[in-house]
Amino acid sequence: MTFAAAKGNLPLPARGTIDQIFGQMLATGQRSKGITIETRSGATVISPHEGRVVFAGKFRTYGQLLIIAHGEGYHTLLA
Repeated sequence: MTFAAAKGNLPLPARGTIDQIFGQMLATGQRSKGITIETRSGATVISPHEGRVVFAGKFRTYGQLLIIAHGEGYHTLLA
């Protein structure tokens, strides 16, 4: 199944409580560009769909960042 076909049915990358949703208004006055999941320390994180890792490492203020390309121009970013 392609990423496009799976949209809306992808699993969350970690178990926890969704703390921030896509498009939510932030205290800064900007809208969220992703979701934030509050997890337990040391939680396992998975890719929500098969893909190819195109970046893994420290990135700006995010800390560790993983970018996965899923094809057809779709990517997930896990930080």
